[in-house]
Amino acid sequence: MDIVERLRNGTGNNPENHWLLIEAADEVERIRSLLKNPTEEMLKAGRAANRLVAGNSLGLACIAPDSAWSAMANLILTEDW
Repeated sequence: MDIVERLRNGTGNNPENHWLLIEAADEVERIRSLLKNPTEEMLKAGRAANRLVAGNSLGLACIAPDSAWSAMANLILTEDW
């Protein structure tokens, strides 16, 4: 069962939490819609995070080479870098 369905149907024996659960389900749906349709600001932030990871992975190369290679591979394999 999806988390939104569980929240909407999960009032149980405590009806005072009903509206809190409904609001939580609405918030999950709002966040999901943002993730499906990212704004330009979200894409810019993602690219900035990728650049930060790339810079940090170069610094990691002398300390933890396996982690550095993994971070660089993930960066290269992402579509919007």
